[in-house]
Amino acid sequence: MNITAICVVGFVVLGIYKLFELFVKRKERMAIIEKLPAFLNNSEPGGSINLPAITFGRQDYGSWPLRVALLLIGVGLGCVIAFFIQYGMFDSFNGRDMGNWHVRHQIEQTQFILYFSFITIFGGLGLFIAYMIEKKSK
Repeated sequence: MNITAICVVGFVVLGIYKLFELFVKRKERMAIIEKLPAFLNNSEPGGSINLPAITFGRQDYGSWPLRVALLLIGVGLGCVIAFFIQYGMFDSFNGRDMGNWHVRHQIEQTQFILYFSFITIFGGLGLFIAYMIEKKSK
């Protein structure tokens, strides 16, 4: 199996995740900026204003290991299940028509799609489980 496809999928998923994270944090910052004049007008002279802390550069990585662990478990489980499906499905073709280039090419394409789909499905399932665990802990 070609490891390049797995790396490309991982980088694409990471990029999409970081893009969504960027937009969510931007919306949070804009909401804080919109509420700031109301806090300033309603505050007592000499009183303190309690605003949520905005951290630049340093983030809380408390649940990051959980996400990575469950993602890798999902990817590994997807590879194992795809292997067993491939083993049960395509090993019967070994003796027949393997000299035919078109048949062999179709089998290789189907195996690639099988691995790719199971890796993404179970990787996404691992991230969803991590999300549910984080939601439950908060």
